[in-house]
Amino acid sequence: MLKIERKLIDFLDKHICLLCMLLVTALGLWLRRLAVWWSYDNVAAYFDMHAHSPQGATYSLLVFLLQYLPKLPLHSVKWLAGLSDIGVAILMASMLGKNAAPTKKLIFYVVSLFSPVLFLRGITLGQLDSMAILFLLVGYALYEKYWNVCRLPMRGIIVFFTAFSIALYPCLLFVVFFFLLQQKKSQQAFWCELLALLAGIGLLQSISVLVLKLPWTEGIYSLFHYLTYHPETGELYQNAGEWLLYMGIQWGVAASMLSLLAAGRHKISYAWAIGIQITASVLCGEFLFKA
Repeated sequence: MLKIERKLIDFLDKHICLLCMLLVTALGLWLRRLAVWWSYDNVAAYFDMHAHSPQGATYSLLVFLLQYLPKLPLHSVKWLAGLSDIGVAILMASMLGKNAAPTKKLIFYVVSLFSPVLFLRGITLGQLDSMAILFLLVGYALYEKYWNVCRLPMRGIIVFFTAFSIALYPCLLFVVFFFLLQQKKSQQAFWCELLALLAGIGLLQSISVLVLKLPWTEGIYSLFHYLTYHPETGELYQNAGEWLLYMGIQWGVAASMLSLLAAGRHKISYAWAIGIQITASVLCGEFLFKA
């Protein structure tokens, strides 16, 4: 065997997981490029800021700013979601811990990147749920590592990442609330952290409504519209069945990705994570491709 061949084999053996990750990423980007050109029939309802829109004011501001890019605004949103998918997949793999085997991290990366609900809600429909999850995971990783040992500036960064994720994807407010609630801390610490988070969300929403020239109350109300108003018509849900369907769709990305991470960290069983992933994907797929 030639010396160059031996070096090549050693390199491949040492970096096989990284090379597989790069190959999978290229495939994921190619598939997302195909989906960019497909549009949901009523996609404009998710970007027109109609009355009682399910999108928060910060989301609407981000979409408004993206129109200044040379690409079509919808395509800009879709690519932002698609690139966020990669970030989420990287974080999902890295947050398994140092003791996790490289093959397990690679499998987690692949499963996360090709999550059907992530693909359908992001690059297909054009929602920034994955970007919100990305910011939430960054905030969570920093919280675990630095919150109890860092000073005020780093805590401010953690609050910003978490607040921005909730402002983009209001469902996450309940996730973060229950996360803080189950932390083994004093009531004073819980309320301080919660109030800091709410202040961050309020600041982001206030800046957004100010730039968009909306009533200041819309900054708060827009965080909860999804709970009572149909995302396309802006009218109240007609019945419990319709409400449950759209709650499943709205919560799909958060429930599927966070349950998958919880399973990877041995908090819940993989059966639950797979079941949630399948349910969310079916609901979202039925919504997008209904006759």
